[in-house]
Amino acid sequence: MVLCGPFADNESAIQILMSDSIDDAYETVASDPFISEGYYENVEVKELIEANASNNWLVSDPQTNSNRADSKT
Repeated sequence: MVLCGPFADNESAIQILMSDSIDDAYETVASDPFISEGYYENVEVKELIEANASNNWLVSDPQTNSNRADSKT
């Protein structure tokens, strides 16, 4: 786990994980006592594509190019 905690409005929280797979991330989230005890009703797990110098900040990434094309329509 890289970072976790509630947002200041106390409505929700965030966990930032480094996992080998999305399945591993789900397992980690499910093991969190705040989740397993039902403190938070809804859980959403999303995969982040890290923008960094080695991938040119995703400037040439197919997803970025697709998003650019979609925004022009």
